[in-house]
Amino acid sequence: MPEIKQTLKNFGLTENEAEVYLLLLKLGNAPASEISQKTNIHRINIYDILERLQKRGLVSFVITGKRKQYEAINPKKILEIEEERKKEIESIIPELIK
Repeated sequence: MPEIKQTLKNFGLTENEAEVYLLLLKLGNAPASEISQKTNIHRINIYDILERLQKRGLVSFVITGKRKQYEAINPKKILEIEEERKKEIESIIPELIK
């Protein structure tokens, strides 16, 4: 698992973001309180981490009753995100060369 976490960090995730993402892949879905408990990351920080992961498109949530249940998106989405980044960079290469 250390090399998986390191690869996620190379992708741009922080240590805690990678840990939360991997936990959600394992659990399927969970409320922030459970994520906090299982990762030993303070719940306030968990909400910040989940928000950043949502902005990256790696985590989504569903509301069950009055509670949000967070879930990791399919890991294949990481490849799609990386492919989009590559296209963006390729699009500016001609301008950079000038």
